[in-house]
Amino acid sequence: QKDRYQGAPRQEAYGETLRRAPFAVAYNGDIFSVDEYNALCTAYPQTRHVMLGRGLLANPALARMVRGGAPATAAELKRFHDKLFSAYLDEMGGNAVFRMKEWWFYAKCAFADPTTVHKLVRKTKKADEYRAAVNRVFREQPLAPTARFHG
Repeated sequence: QKDRYQGAPRQEAYGETLRRAPFAVAYNGDIFSVDEYNALCTAYPQTRHVMLGRGLLANPALARMVRGGAPATAAELKRFHDKLFSAYLDEMGGNAVFRMKEWWFYAKCAFADPTTVHKLVRKTKKADEYRAAVNRVFREQPLAPTARFHG
């Protein structure tokens, strides 16, 4: 909490807690890729529960990939976006664009050129211009071979 999502997770503290705790322990600390998940489970083989949190924002298929499945396609990512945006619009109206920009902070990492994706989306203020920018992203920007959070 004091770090405010900065710095590296303290895996040694997790390992100590995992070893000592008489109850189930879940790891929660910046798992953004299958490699990071595998490294955690290799270092702490008794791990049974991992929270993916922000990793799922950057790569909605991460849980599937951890189980050996395929990365998200552009169509899946677009469907995920559209459902999320629609739900935000229903719940909060015009503030949905602001909330979606928070999602794009992570989701841009699914694309080969996250900087361009960020520039396209960040300038929008109204739902119609936001939709146009998002359509342009999905029309013009290829996905990265593997979604990877860049911070």
